[in-house]
Amino acid sequence: MKPRPFEAMLSDLDNALSFCRGTLKLEDPVARSRFTRHHRPLIERLCISIRTGGSAEARAIFASDPVGFSIAFTEAEEIVELLPFLRSTETKIVRPRVERALLGPPIPTDEDQNSSKGRNALFELVMAAKLKQAGYEPILGKHPDLAIDADGRRLLIECKRPASEGAVRKRIKEAGTQLAGQVRSWRSGAGTRGVVAVSLTKLINPGDKVLTYTGVDDGRRFLGDALERLQKEFESTVRALPPKVIGVLWHVITPALDKTSGTFAVGQFTLVQGINRTSQNDSAPLGRVHDRLRIAFGLT
Repeated sequence: MKPRPFEAMLSDLDNALSFCRGTLKLEDPVARSRFTRHHRPLIERLCISIRTGGSAEARAIFASDPVGFSIAFTEAEEIVELLPFLRSTETKIVRPRVERALLGPPIPTDEDQNSSKGRNALFELVMAAKLKQAGYEPILGKHPDLAIDADGRRLLIECKRPASEGAVRKRIKEAGTQLAGQVRSWRSGAGTRGVVAVSLTKLINPGDKVLTYTGVDDGRRFLGDALERLQKEFESTVRALPPKVIGVLWHVITPALDKTSGTFAVGQFTLVQGINRTSQNDSAPLGRVHDRLRIAFGLT
């Protein structure tokens, strides 16, 4: 949740898009994407306003389209954070997923069942990048979306991005059914377990809000508390997951404004929930994931 100047945000976005155009050979998809046609022009507009009219003019411009600017900030941050993972993974593996992630309308509220596939793919890549930063080697696939080796076990991860409370319950149940079948058939053996990754961004911020906070700790506390409240709300759904599904990764990302400095940032938080079925060791591998994520993102 560290504030960043708009110029740095724009430069980092350009580097990410350049990598996608060049190394991944996605020239046309990048040119047609919401990142090029919508997000980049808005961020560049703020850069120009800072140079010509200072922070007051930038705030006024932001206020003219808070939804558009908010989405531009958060998704620019997401694609920038993918770079270390993309650079360290074979092009033939990540290229199809990135190409799909570039699809979709500029604003998430304009999505339908088909056009939501782009941001669904982006969420899968975001989770892979976070696990990579925590020291794991994510394996992208179709069924499951992701897999990692943790604490001597293969963890299969299905990623879901629901748009409502009812959809959260439905998607978690759906993921549980998918994972139960995958665990039974997976070639890694008896130690294989399932994990559900859920984006709660659309519930906490449907795309029309900016989190205001006073200092980084305050912002993190707000997002962590919001995820914990929703985790408790969906507790019965999580507890009904099949026996070999050992937990949930809850995630949120939102644009943010530090009231003390008046600077914009992107806030995000990942909450790891383990499920102990028969003993305290059931969710041990996910506990290791939790610890490594906290160390990777400076939360210790």
